[in-house]
Amino acid sequence: MQEKVIQVLMEYLGLEREFISLDSKFNEHFGMDSIDFKEMLVKVVTSTNTKIDPSKLGDIETVYDLIEYIEEVHLQFDFD
Repeated sequence: MQEKVIQVLMEYLGLEREFISLDSKFNEHFGMDSIDFKEMLVKVVTSTNTKIDPSKLGDIETVYDLIEYIEEVHLQFDFD
């Protein structure tokens, strides 16, 4: 899942892999405002077949946070 998310970010941001780390913050490192962030999320959720709870958006600040959230959702779905 990690590489899939990073691939989407590379395409969305037009960056090479070396410029995206798990600690990268969407607003600080990529200069995303809330609209950019939501547009990027649409691409991520589409490519990973994931739904994101809007109440959790404030908890997602880094690439790692996003990957962790998506993996949790997929684990819950797999066991339900």
